[in-house]
Amino acid sequence: MPSSISLPQLNATRSYIHDAERYLGRVTSIIAHTAFIILIIRFFIAEPGITDGISMEPTIRDHTMFTVEKISPIIISPKRFDIVQHIEPIKLDQSFVKRIIGLPGETVTIKQNSVFIRESGGEEYMLSEPYLRPDVVISVPYRAQREFLLADNEYFVLGDNRQNSNDSRAYGPVHRNLITGKVFPFVLH
Repeated sequence: MPSSISLPQLNATRSYIHDAERYLGRVTSIIAHTAFIILIIRFFIAEPGITDGISMEPTIRDHTMFTVEKISPIIISPKRFDIVQHIEPIKLDQSFVKRIIGLPGETVTIKQNSVFIRESGGEEYMLSEPYLRPDVVISVPYRAQREFLLADNEYFVLGDNRQNSNDSRAYGPVHRNLITGKVFPFVLH
């Protein structure tokens, strides 16, 4: 004898299916909106990162997690001593974390184990860098340029571990368009 479903049972089943569809629709909508917000934050506001190398030691150690805040470099000009993430200007396939040393219009000279800054039309002065280890050696690679005149929107960046840093001494000034954000490490050493 075939079993039959009564009308109230059929209506209850349809109601259950309708409720399940509405629930799944809401869950899908929440997941989609959350993913959209995360993508907006990740690509336009801030993104996480982790250092890969010792070029910023002792300030930031290898494998230190950090946040790259992307809004302020668009709104205001980066300042001297800001730690930034930038795209390597020659190959354009790597990002580095470095400290801004020279600003647009300045001349940066490396000599006498120090960095010297000359503002446009001004006197040259030795840059005070208290974040460096006392035994740091500030040099340039053999036959490399020792003086850098920065054009508009160009910045001179150096790692704090000057003996082990691929920075503006090797690849030259970094254009402001290549600075992707300001770096905030989770742990400072």
